Amino acid sequence: MTTPTDLLAGLGGALGGPLVSIFIKAGAPILADLVKGQSPVAGKIVETIAEQLGVPATPEAIVAAHMGGPETTEAVIRKVEADSPEYWAYLANADKIRAGIFAQEAAEPWFAWAWRPFWMWMLAGLWVLTALCIMLRLPTIDLATLLGLTGIFAGLYMGGHAAQDIFGKVWGKSGE
Repeated sequence: MTTPTDLLAGLGGALGGPLVSIFIKAGAPILADLVKGQSPVAGKIVETIAEQLGVPATPEAIVAAHMGGPETTEAVIRKVEADSPEYWAYLANADKIRAGIFAQEAAEPWFAWAWRPFWMWMLAGLWVLTALCIMLRLPTIDLATLLGLTGIFAGLYMGGHAAQDIFGKVWGKSGE
């Protein structure tokens, strides 16, 4: 089975140019840019087009199919791009988006995010300790207190944005 990495290696060779020109001729500029730039998405593009053409998932097979029937190949290429241009654009930019998210998280102080895992692990530990104490018939944490703590955390963790939105609407401020 051909992997996307193998397909990228094929795109870097002599077939990269003909494949790009086929995509441009077909009127698929997004796909042409992705293949020309040897984006990691290029392998997925080749696989998708080859699957719809019914040929092996290689750049050579697409070029050969185009030589045998350019109208059919170009129609398939146009259809692949037109069916989901947002998908291809998103995949092309996914690494940049992910890097932006990581940079944003790195810019925040550690306590802006650390409270969530701290409370998750602490509550999990308290629940396990309580269960063990019940099984061993030892004194336990008050269950009402433990349920209250769990409820407060769940409300803050899962409902914080909802509350922010509600209060923002009440006082006329944006919830963002």
